[in-house]
Amino acid sequence: MLRPPAAIRALRPLAGLMGLLPCLAQDDTAGMKDTVAPFLEAHCISCHGPDKQKGKLRLDTLSPDFANPHAAEKWKEVLNAVNAREMPPEDEPQPEAADSGKFALWVEQALARAEIASRSGRVVLRRMNRSEYDRTIHDLLGIDFSPSDTFPDDSSAGGFDNIGQALTISPMQVELYYAAACHALDLALPEGPRPEPVKWHFEPEENTDGMDRLRVKRGENNILLNRGANPVRNGFTVIHHASWDKGIGFRAFHVPAEGEYILRFRAASRVPGREQVVQSATALLKKQLDEQIANDPGGEKYHRESFATNVEHFRTHRMYDYGPPRVKITRHLGGAPLVISEMDVDAPESKPAIYEVKLRLTPAEAGISLDYAYDVPRHLENFWMQERDSFTRPELLVDWLELEGPLVESWPPTTATRLLGKAETGDEEKRAHEVLARFLPLAYRRPVSNAEIASKLALFRKVRPDKPSFIAAIKVPLAAALASPHFLYLVEPEPTGDA
Repeated sequence: MLRPPAAIRALRPLAGLMGLLPCLAQDDTAGMKDTVAPFLEAHCISCHGPDKQKGKLRLDTLSPDFANPHAAEKWKEVLNAVNAREMPPEDEPQPEAADSGKFALWVEQALARAEIASRSGRVVLRRMNRSEYDRTIHDLLGIDFSPSDTFPDDSSAGGFDNIGQALTISPMQVELYYAAACHALDLALPEGPRPEPVKWHFEPEENTDGMDRLRVKRGENNILLNRGANPVRNGFTVIHHASWDKGIGFRAFHVPAEGEYILRFRAASRVPGREQVVQSATALLKKQLDEQIANDPGGEKYHRESFATNVEHFRTHRMYDYGPPRVKITRHLGGAPLVISEMDVDAPESKPAIYEVKLRLTPAEAGISLDYAYDVPRHLENFWMQERDSFTRPELLVDWLELEGPLVESWPPTTATRLLGKAETGDEEKRAHEVLARFLPLAYRRPVSNAEIASKLALFRKVRPDKPSFIAAIKVPLAAALASPHFLYLVEPEPTGDA
């Protein structure tokens, strides 16, 4: 009997498997086609296909309906065998670690979705939204970090961002969640020596040209120091109003290590009284009046009446009962601006104060800017004089700026002890089991089975030979848990409609 060519024989098992795909959701179907089927074809079908069924296991006809208990058990066997590096056997070509990881993660997620859906009672299964994810990572790992900044915006339904039907998950999002988990664990479980802190001091008036023309040396950085188009008075850079050329700060620098830093600045304020406001406005209005009369002598009476009305506006309107100036602090990281804080500067010029704000920085190119943020409402009487330095308004006076960090209270940080415990020697596999047994119930928000712990322990065992340390290896199953539906999805009672 003639056998078909090898390429055709290889396609037969996949044809059988693909024929079962209609029972899967759309995202599941794509994952089966793109991830699972190619992996099985390359590494499993030759021993567990139509021609041979080692261990009485045949995969080309295995149903991808994970809600089917018999099929689910078989998929768990496959998952455990791949995680334990028992499939494929050692004498066969081995898959790349990335391919094994994608296969295992997809199967685990499919099993988890089916398990949750099969529980008694009607429930709504929804993914955590971005805010919930950030808070949960903070509570679980003990780090001040917002990993969801890299995620796409949450979909909404009816204006709400916590509706299950809108909070689905795509294969691209799975990759983002895994990358975010790896980043968060790198912060919670750092390796190497304690990072050396920096403390950089800047005097904006050093820049006598005002704009970005002065570079100052700090460590390995040639930092651009910007005073803006602002005057210097009594050692203070004086910022009178908001404008693209009025901000001050420093940029084009790289910090040595990711972490929390503190920005300090010594500043004061000058808050004019109502009479000063009226005097400055009257002078500007008088100049305007003279120009109007010169250009339109016939309308002098109207112009003088308008002048008197405008002066009265400045004399009586409550908006000119000024408060202290306000400063807006913006972090520029990797080209992306983020407002870190806004605060009033209420210290008088005779007694400046030091203000502080914490911010997170990474080794990406960064910058920090301080901008005037006190808002005087624009009215017909004042809009044309708002940005003139001769118009009296609250002034922000900045003496110096300082950046210090990263702020590290202890090393290794308490987050490492929290996750790993205190033991640092002994049987690594035993220690990994202890870490996972402690972590998984917290991450999944429920008791976990021995099989679930064993599955993650097998992943640790698989990657350990390729990792330089215990910490680097244990991060892999921890990250897999944080990218798992058991962590990402919340189970909530389905609304009854009676409310």
